[in-house]
Parts: sequence; C-alpha cells; structure tokens
Amino acid sequence: MNTKQCTEITDNGMPLRQGDILFFSMKGDSEKYGIVVTGDCDIVQKKCHGIISYCTVTTAKHYIASEILLDICNPEIDKLKVAVTKSVCNLLSAENSNTFLTTLLSQNSDYLRNLIKDERLMEKILLLKDICSKSEFSLSDYKKLFFANNNKELDNDKLEKAKNRILSKLNSLPGDKYYISELPNQNDSLGYIVHLRFINTILEEDIMQQRNLFRIGHLEAPYLYKLTQKLGAVFSDIGEPTEFENERKIINTFIMEEFIK
Repeated sequence: MNTKQCTEITDNGMPLRQGDILFFSMKGDSEKYGIVVTGDCDIVQKKCHGIISYCTVTTAKHYIASEILLDICNPEIDKLKVAVTKSVCNLLSAENSNTFLTTLLSQNSDYLRNLIKDERLMEKILLLKDICSKSEFSLSDYKKLFFANNNKELDNDKLEKAKNRILSKLNSLPGDKYYISELPNQNDSLGYIVHLRFINTILEEDIMQQRNLFRIGHLEAPYLYKLTQKLGAVFSDIGEPTEFENERKIINTFIMEEFIK
C-alpha cells in the first residue's frame, strides 16, 4: 500500500487543484504553508471568481510548541500568576485588582528590582514576564515553571508524563487538525499539521504568477478526501446550548448514584 501522501509539483503551468500545497517564502512559521480547499469544479467553472481558499499548514514542531506545550504549561502559569500576585500584594501592602498583575509585568526589570527587594520573588516575576511574552513553548519552560511553583526540579517520572501527553495529543489530533507526514523538498521530517479552522483567501492569479509563493506539491487520494471530509465536519457540527449540557451532566450524576447503590 502506498502511504506517500503528497506528490511534487514541478510544472507551475499545471491547472490549480484542490489539495495543492502552497509555500509562502516570505512568511513566518505560523503561516509558511497552505493547502488549497476550494473545490476543483469551482476553480474550473470560475465560481470562486478567482479567489482561492486555503487552510494554514504548520510544522508539527510549531504545533507542539504553540498549542500542545501551551496547554501543558498553562496550569503552571496560572499557579505562578496567583502566587506572584499574592506575594507582591503582601510585600507592598497593595490591593489586588483585575489589572494588577498585567501592570506589574509591564514594568521594566530595573524598576521592579528597585521596588521588590526579594530576589526569589524577582526571579518568579521575571520568569512570568518572559513566559507571558512567548507564543511558543518548550519543555524547558515547563521545567522552569514547575521549579518556580514547587521549589524543586521536575523529576523524571513527571517529565515522562509530559512527553507522553505530547505524544498522545499528536496521535489523537482534534477534529479540526489533519496530519501530513511530509511535504516535497522541505527539510522538516517530523510532519505537518493542517489547521482546518484557519482558512485564508488568495487570488488565483497570485498563485499562478508565484508572487512570493510557490506550489510545491499536491495532496493525493485518499488523503485529500479525508481532509475535505474533516473540513466539512468541522463546519457542519452543531453544538447544543451550554445550559442543556450542564443539565445533562447533573442528570448523569444522579443516574450514576442510582446505578451504584
């Protein structure tokens, strides 16, 4: 069975198709790639009026750093925010407010050092300043946050659990993500993630004229069919009212209590 998902596009004169992979040479990691999702019939029959829709594609490494590790770090970040706010308020006899921490972290480091003489507290504040300015995270960030909150190093068991969570989330992607193992002539061998909710538009003329972008490949069947199926599911999914969901949980709790009597 052929597991190769993409084929290379070597002739830019080939007709544009759904599933064509775009490489934006001037953009950063979060917008470097895209995959055309406009239907072939719409392109051929000009129903899209020359405006092509595409989903953003990032490397799997970027997805891990910007989304998965953010989820893993968030509880430690929230814990550190609470601890820092409480400590600074006590130290300065200040009253906490919704903007207190934001204002504190916006101050420059020299000002904060003159204000706060506690070096350990300053280390936590500076860590928060650094963390809150990031859009991508690493396991090193998680280790630093854990140490700041617990005053001890992250042990191997907890580190392995964090790594397993990353692997689990990669193996079980949300419904609005799709995995591509490789893209033609690109250096990353660790895979790519299609973000089905991040839909952008571009002129067909810009694609065919290669204006700061290139068509580098095409997603083949059955992978293209699976991607379009997931795309349709994302935008056809109908949620239920939050009140109904909450009531259902309460009823389910009663059911369980009756069941285990």
